[in-house]
Amino acid sequence: MRLAGRLHGEQPELRHFWFLISKGPRTFRYLPAFACRFYPSWSEARPPFEASLLDQLAREHFGENFDPHSGVVRFAESRGHLRQPLAEISARELRLPAVRFFLARNPGYAQGDELCCLCELAPANLKPVGRRLFLKGLADAEREVPACSK
Repeated sequence: MRLAGRLHGEQPELRHFWFLISKGPRTFRYLPAFACRFYPSWSEARPPFEASLLDQLAREHFGENFDPHSGVVRFAESRGHLRQPLAEISARELRLPAVRFFLARNPGYAQGDELCCLCELAPANLKPVGRRLFLKGLADAEREVPACSK
């Protein structure tokens, strides 16, 4: 988040996004922990711009391995998947909406399938801990802007 804030400070005219591929529900849970809006989400549909951007990024990175209908990357051979203890989901975790949503969207996660996700990195979209780190990075970028020499 700090790096994202720094990058935003260097190019404030651009929108910045986090493209995350999620191998398991624990990784997916970073999104609701740090952001208000992210996609895919159990609480809202993807807006057209974000849907298009997410699909474009996934196709560029994963080509034929990306299934745009499910939003999941499936490789013919696993390129790494969660080991059994990490792939197991506890009863406590199953009560979390993020975990249930992830499992419904990516049922093949234990075999290495990855859910493609997108989140805008902007102060208005970040929850307190993420916003604090983002703004710290933004302040770092502002301190490094060279002063006018005249």
